[in-house]
Amino acid sequence: MTKLPRVIKDTGNIPTPARYDIVLDVLRATGQFNSAADRAGIPISALKRWRENDTSFDARCEQAREAYADTLEREADRRAVQGVEREVFHRGEIIGTKVEYSDPLLMFRLKALRPGVYRENNKIEINSVNVTGETSVSIIADIDAIFKK
Repeated sequence: MTKLPRVIKDTGNIPTPARYDIVLDVLRATGQFNSAADRAGIPISALKRWRENDTSFDARCEQAREAYADTLEREADRRAVQGVEREVFHRGEIIGTKVEYSDPLLMFRLKALRPGVYRENNKIEINSVNVTGETSVSIIADIDAIFKK
């Protein structure tokens, strides 16, 4: 587990290099802006202003969150492909271990990496038609029924 940087205790909302570093470190470790603001000792509104006023810092925040997303993807891949070792119990006693794999994680990764092959293909074709009154209500009902399938 990544050790998070220390919390800055003073109450000022002034951006400093040390606070920037804390925010970026926490974003790399958690991906969460609220946690980053808490660790830097500032309200989330101050962090939002910093990002709005400093495009370079904002870009570094996004890079830090991308790094966190990469970490999550590596972990999802590990759990889906290599699996996770779990203890096996019998009558309250550990009798061994087994490796469990995550099929849902594997499917999510395949959909992300090869959407043309693995995404759900819901295709709706609507031709332009002039409709009024009850006809339009009927068409809307038909469209609603398609989406509920």
